[in-house]
Amino acid sequence: MLRSRIFFLLLVVAIAVLGGAFAMARLTFVAELDKIEHQYAQDTLRTIESSMEEELNKLSRLTGDWAIWDDTYAFIEDLNRHYVESNLTPETLANLHVKAILFFDASGSLRYYYAVDLDSVTRIMLSHSFLAHIQSHPELYRHEHGNGNIRGILAFEEHAFLAASRPILTSTADGPIRGAVVFLRPLDGQVLDVVAKNTNKRLHFSLHSPADGARQQEFARKLLDQNDKEYSGRVIFRDLCNQPVCSIGTQIPRIIHKQARRTLAIYAFSLLIVVLLAGFLFWHSIDHKLFRRLFALVEKASPIRGMEARSDPRRPRDEIGLLSASLDRLIETLDQAIEQRTRMESEIQEILECSPVALFLIDRETRTLSWANSKALELIGRTRKEAAGIPCQALFCPSPDGGCPALDEGSWSLETESVLPGKGEEPIPVLRSVAKLSFRGRPHLLEAAMDLRHQKRLETELDRAKKMEIVGLVASGVAHDLNNLLTSLVGYPDMLLSEIDREHPFYEPLVTIRDASRKAGIIVLDLLTLARRGVKGEDFIEVNDLVDSFMASAEFKSLRRLHPSVRFRREEQIGEAYCIGSVVHLSKALANLVRNAAEAIEGSGSVTIQTTRVELTEPRKGYETVRPGRYVVLSVSDEGMGIPREELKRIFEPFYTKKKMGRSGSGLGMPIVWHAVKDMGGFIDLKSEVGRGTVISLYLPEKEPPSREEPSTDRETLSGRGEKVLIVEDMEDQRILAEKALIKLGYQVTSVDDGARALEHLRREAPDLLLLDLMLGNGMRGDQLYREILKTYPNQKALVVTGYADHARIEEILRLGASGCLAKPYTIEQLARAVHQALYG
Repeated sequence: MLRSRIFFLLLVVAIAVLGGAFAMARLTFVAELDKIEHQYAQDTLRTIESSMEEELNKLSRLTGDWAIWDDTYAFIEDLNRHYVESNLTPETLANLHVKAILFFDASGSLRYYYAVDLDSVTRIMLSHSFLAHIQSHPELYRHEHGNGNIRGILAFEEHAFLAASRPILTSTADGPIRGAVVFLRPLDGQVLDVVAKNTNKRLHFSLHSPADGARQQEFARKLLDQNDKEYSGRVIFRDLCNQPVCSIGTQIPRIIHKQARRTLAIYAFSLLIVVLLAGFLFWHSIDHKLFRRLFALVEKASPIRGMEARSDPRRPRDEIGLLSASLDRLIETLDQAIEQRTRMESEIQEILECSPVALFLIDRETRTLSWANSKALELIGRTRKEAAGIPCQALFCPSPDGGCPALDEGSWSLETESVLPGKGEEPIPVLRSVAKLSFRGRPHLLEAAMDLRHQKRLETELDRAKKMEIVGLVASGVAHDLNNLLTSLVGYPDMLLSEIDREHPFYEPLVTIRDASRKAGIIVLDLLTLARRGVKGEDFIEVNDLVDSFMASAEFKSLRRLHPSVRFRREEQIGEAYCIGSVVHLSKALANLVRNAAEAIEGSGSVTIQTTRVELTEPRKGYETVRPGRYVVLSVSDEGMGIPREELKRIFEPFYTKKKMGRSGSGLGMPIVWHAVKDMGGFIDLKSEVGRGTVISLYLPEKEPPSREEPSTDRETLSGRGEKVLIVEDMEDQRILAEKALIKLGYQVTSVDDGARALEHLRREAPDLLLLDLMLGNGMRGDQLYREILKTYPNQKALVVTGYADHARIEEILRLGASGCLAKPYTIEQLARAVHQALYG
């Protein structure tokens, strides 16, 4: 009977495991692989689209090289033969893979064109219908602005061409515009081979008639179909009239899908074999090791069972019931023997006086302390004489209602975290265990409590370190790339703004782009502050000016609008007071404190910002101990709800917040305050009372006021006088930006993209200044390159540029002799000042 029941149960479990595993694999493994394959097909279509975009960009850049040229500027006026003979030859157009070049004057008239047969490399004449078709697109040869750039696909009869048009300007991109240059490149096998090479797929190309589809606004529209065998995808491109003009398609075999289904079948079959084999082995094992021994044990226990079985009409009939009855009788007999032995040995207790674990013996009847070891007396703060006979509730019981969880509720704990009230104000975290025993003939409870204070401190520090490590990983991984991108977003608008007046229509948009990029750079600095990876600020900060600037800022005005019932007050009890640090970080810290203070007020109340000066001759204890010294104290107080005592120790932890969703509670505001103050060598004091309000005081080391000489911003003072500057930057856009800016400032500039080319240039000619990116991506880093240069040119001046802000590496390269460090993103003025400072001190 027992065997058949267990066999049936095992069979049901095996079928359930097999079916569940197969369904889980089908829903997860195969589905995820199908998603990956579908994404791969979509990526292939995107690659086709981006490849065509790139071909148009190449043609546009080629067109710009011809259009922005003094020779072309003159040719459109006089159609001189020398220009034609020198530049417009069949070989030139064949090498450029260009079908035709058309020159239009400012009125839109076709002044000249030159076309070749790319197969025979001979000049040909274009048909009147084709020329008329081109002239039917005035957007190709009419440009309103000097930065016009028209590119797209042009279809004619059974052919398609890549078309690009640029306005004709001088070599310095000056006007007025004298017309336009139009380049036509056939959309033939050579272009398709480039696209096929990028996708690594066989492609098929087809032209569309205007009736093949509706107008589309996007340059390309991607269509993807699928069946069990393959994906069929194509990208439909539009012409200059937004009509579908051609499509490029491909077939992608569903190899992953087929392999996944084959793998799933193998997995199911293997799983079936494993389940059958495991079931057989398990059944064989329990049959030999359990059932046979169980039946044998039932037979051996029959004499014990027989003592009462004859008189019991409800005698069990299966093997387990028979054995249970025998064991019950045996256990009852053993319990009686053990109880007798326990009473005899109740007074023999091994209690270690020197144990690091606190031990308490509590009389269960009187609920008073009978005995405690030294560690227990240390935790409760009493002597043995004081503790004897005192109720356990008054000493260490964590129950708030006066009851005993163990005796009244039967809650027996084994290694449960709890707290001991102790004699002091702070509860002591402990790991408690409770057991029943007899001591001196009376029933007792033995409570063991292990002191967890040190462990809790370590856990708190570890948790804080882990959180900061997470922030550090995010900041260090993102800051470098963001700063590199922001350099161009700050630099180019700054450069353009210096070239146009305030009445120009692009002046305000460029200012908006530049200011938004600067704000983004400040956000990156906040990330670096949390990660403790940034270079400490060395700005002289006048604290009262900083407070006044904040209260005049748009951020403060927005805060007042959000909290109309809150009064904001400013109290200044000192004159000028300076400290050294980061203006950005201290301003951010003040903004966070004022925002938190305002949000802590429910209803009406006031927030006070106060600046004072103190000089401590001995340490001042508070939230943290403030060392002796002279400090400028920046305080923010509120009349809000206050902070509960148990939360005070955690408010500076990253990601810890009690704010509701939608009220700015990210958990990073107070950590920014903490790290901003610590970077300045300062301290924080915090006083709070629930229902009364909170005062947070920042103790900032006071410094002597700086000299009143303002740094010169005069353009002529910061401009160069023909000094030679070598730029070593692996990011092309930033290298070009720095090169253009320094040339404009009057320097002779050479730029390279890696350390090897920099060393090669220095062998030929040593520059006056080396503008060096710290994190070069090609070969050696910036500090390694500078160390190598100093071996040959020990007095070589250098200025370090970095968006990574690795403090240790920056200090190392400055120690080697670099004149300074310019952080990305930077403005043109900051670049000019840093270069001038590096050259002349």
